[in-house]
Amino acid sequence: MSPPAAEPLAAVPPGEEARTPAPSGVGPGIWIALLGAAWVGLLWLALRGTPHPAPGLITPESLARNLLGLAVVCFLPGVPVALLVYRHEGAPGGPGGLDPVPFALQAFIASTFTAVVNFTTLKLAGLTVTAVPLLLLVGAETLVFSYLARSAIRGARFRALPWGMVLGLLLSAGILGGWAWTSRPMLTPDLSHYFFSHVLDRGESEPVNLSGMGLSLVPEGGWPTRPGSPAPYRPGMALRVENSGSVTRTLPLWVLWRGPVGTQAALELSGQEVASAQVVRRTAENEREGPVERYWDWGIAELRAELEVPPGGVRVDLEATGFDDAEGGRWPREQAQVYDLINVDLEVLAPALPKLGLRPMHYYQLLNVAENVRWADEYTRDLYVTLNQPPLWSYVYAPIRVLMGPHLFSVRLFFLLMLLGIVAVSARLLETEVGSVPALALAPLALVAASHGRLMDGNGSVNFPDNLFAFAVLASVLFAVRDQVRSFASWSFAATLLRYPGSTVVTFVLAGLALFYRGRRRSVGRLAVAMWGSIGLFCLSMVVGGAWTGQLGEWLDVLFFETVPEHFSNNAQPLPVWMRPFEFLKELAFFSGLLLPFALLRPGRLARLTLFVTFCYFPFLAFVDHFSHHYYLPMLPLVAVAAVTCALKVESRLLRHGLIAAQGVAAASALYLTTAWNW
Repeated sequence: MSPPAAEPLAAVPPGEEARTPAPSGVGPGIWIALLGAAWVGLLWLALRGTPHPAPGLITPESLARNLLGLAVVCFLPGVPVALLVYRHEGAPGGPGGLDPVPFALQAFIASTFTAVVNFTTLKLAGLTVTAVPLLLLVGAETLVFSYLARSAIRGARFRALPWGMVLGLLLSAGILGGWAWTSRPMLTPDLSHYFFSHVLDRGESEPVNLSGMGLSLVPEGGWPTRPGSPAPYRPGMALRVENSGSVTRTLPLWVLWRGPVGTQAALELSGQEVASAQVVRRTAENEREGPVERYWDWGIAELRAELEVPPGGVRVDLEATGFDDAEGGRWPREQAQVYDLINVDLEVLAPALPKLGLRPMHYYQLLNVAENVRWADEYTRDLYVTLNQPPLWSYVYAPIRVLMGPHLFSVRLFFLLMLLGIVAVSARLLETEVGSVPALALAPLALVAASHGRLMDGNGSVNFPDNLFAFAVLASVLFAVRDQVRSFASWSFAATLLRYPGSTVVTFVLAGLALFYRGRRRSVGRLAVAMWGSIGLFCLSMVVGGAWTGQLGEWLDVLFFETVPEHFSNNAQPLPVWMRPFEFLKELAFFSGLLLPFALLRPGRLARLTLFVTFCYFPFLAFVDHFSHHYYLPMLPLVAVAAVTCALKVESRLLRHGLIAAQGVAAASALYLTTAWNW
C-alpha cells in the first residue's frame, strides 16, 4: 500500500520528499529558449504576410503557424513572469526543484493575464491588434521579464517526471489522438461548415423515384458527381436533368453553396433564375426575433426550388457572384464549394453529413459560435469587456485568432492541448493523495477527457469559454490542495472571469477542503481571502466602470437573464421538475465514463473533496429546463479523479489493477455508447 500523504504544503507536500524525483537538469531557461525559437519562426511567418487559407483548408504554412502560435500564446511571456510572480510557490531551490505541471499552469495563466494588458495597451495606442505588433510586444516583455528573473532562471531546475507519469501521458496522448483521428471530419471544419436547414429540422424532403419518373441527372462542368459530395466551384458548372417521358415532371432542387460572406449563388434555367441565396452574417428566421447572427467570414447559403422538367430535359446552371466584394475578395473562387443534396434520402443523409464535415445545427447554436468569433475579433479593435459573458475567454481566443489563425482549426488545437492538460492536472492531483500513479491509471482520465471533447466538438462548441472554465476549476482544486495561495487566487479568479458560477464552484472547493483536510482551516482562510479579494476588486471595477459608461444597468440585466430566465424558459417541452435531477444524473454518469459507482468505493479525502464539489454544484444545474453539454464539463474530471483515487487506495495489487482496468473498460464503453446514441 502506498504511504499516506500528509497535509500538502507549498510546492512539495510534506511526506513526498522521499519519493520526489531528483531535478532533471532542465531549467526554465531551456523552455524560454525553445519558446523564443517558436516566437522567431512565428514572427517570420507573420512578416511574410501570406494570407490564411480558406476555412477548412490546411496548408503546411498554416499548420506551422498554428503549432508555433500555440506555444507562444500559451507560454510567452508567461514562463519568466511565473518565475517572478510565483517564485515563493515554485521552490526553485527546494526538494526536487520545480514541478513542471503546476509551473506550466502558472506560466499559462500569467500569459493569459499578460494578454489582457497587451491588447489594452495596443488599443489605447490607437493600433488594431495584429500579429506583428503583438509579437513584438510579447518579445520585448519576454526579454524584460527574463532579465528580471535571471537569478531564478539560473538556479531553478525542473523535477524529473516519474516514468509512470511520462508513460501515462503518452498513453493519454495516444487515446486523445486516436479519438481526434476518428473524429477528424468533425475536427477540421469551420463555422462555415455549420448550417441551419428547415429541410433537416422538419424533415420536409422525401426522395422521389427518378427512374420511375423517367428522370436522370447528368453532372456537367465540374458539378458534384455524387449526391451529397462537395465539389469546388467552377464557372460553367451545371446539372442536366433528362426526362425520357412524355409528360412534365417536378423535381425538388436542394443545393448548398459554401463561400465567403457576401457571395451569392443562383440556379438558372435558360438565363432565368430558379433559386438564389446569399451568404450573410445575420438573418431572421421569424419577425419576432429579428436578425440573428450566423456567420463571420464564410458561410453556407441554401438554394431550394421546384424544377419543372419537360420531356427531353433541361440544363440548370449555377452562377456565383460577389467574389470581388470587400468581404470575399481575398479568396480564390475555386475554394468555394457546392454540395448537391438533390433527391437524397434524409435518413441516409443525416449520418453522412459529419463525414462531409457538415453540421446541421439550430440557428441559436450558430449564433453562440459566431458571437464568440465576433467578440474575439472586436477585442482586437475597440472592445474591452463583453457584457454578454465574462470577459476573460475572449482575451484567450483573440490571441489564438491573431497569432495562430482566424478559423476554428486553431482553437481546436488549443482545445486538444487543454484536454491533455486536464489529464496531466488530474494525475498530479492524484499524486497528492496516493503518491506514485501508474501509467494505466491515466487511461480512464484520458477517456473521460475524450468524452469532454466529444460533447463540445460534437455540437461545434470548441470556441466556448466552458472548456477552459472546466480546466480552471480543476486547476483551482490542485492549487487549493497544495496550498499555493497565489496560484489558487489566479486560477479561481480565472474561473470566475470565464463563467460567473466559477466563484461559487471554487467556494465549494474551499468548503470541502475545510471539511475533509484536517488542520487546513487556517490555510483555507488565506485561500478564501485571496480569491474573494480578487473577485471583489473585479466586481467593484465593473460597477464603477458600468456606472461611468452608463452600461451598469445593461450588465445587471444580462447577469439576471443568464442566471435565471435563460435556464428556465428555453425549452418548449421541458421535463417535469421532479424528473430533471434523475435525467441529469443519468447523463452525468454516462458522460463521466460510468465511473461514478467506482468513486463511491472507500473514498479517501481527495475523492470526498471532488465528489463534494460535484454534488454541491449539481442542484444548480439539475433543475433547469434544458441540459446543454457544457453544463457537465467541470464535473467530469472531478468524478474521474474520485474514481481513480478510490482504486489506487486499494491495498491488494491485483484488485487495484483490476479496478483500474474495469474503469478503463467502463469509460471506453460509455464513450462508444454516447457517440453511437448521439447524446
